[in-house]
Amino acid sequence: MKLHASGSIENRLNNIAAIEPVTAASVQVGVNPLQSGGPKAQGLPPLVRLDGQPLKPAENMYPAMAYRENEHQPWPEEAIKLAAKRYPDLPKQVAASRELVPDSPDDLQDPDYYPLPDNPTFKDQFYHGVWREKKQGKL
Repeated sequence: MKLHASGSIENRLNNIAAIEPVTAASVQVGVNPLQSGGPKAQGLPPLVRLDGQPLKPAENMYPAMAYRENEHQPWPEEAIKLAAKRYPDLPKQVAASRELVPDSPDDLQDPDYYPLPDNPTFKDQFYHGVWREKKQGKL
């Protein structure tokens, strides 16, 4: 098998030039592909924490899954119905959270307050859960 040296490089360069370059305009930097457009695109109001703390990454990425009325400012019923279409267990979660003691900025002054870090360990989750149960009057 004999390759023709003349024109082979030119043909390759012409073929490469004929291919349209892929533009990065269609790719949005910093957007999670599992997230479908964020809360604004879903028509959901933003989450606002009752204790005045900033939102955790999970609350920013999946507000409908994170929404609890004892932790966040209440949403209107139509927003809850809209989110329930995607997350069918949300109405049960909201009903259960309405029975709990709401968070407040005073919680941060509690000497037993244990904040849940962004990447909690089992120990962090345990101590935060103990504080939550104490706050709810279960301990």
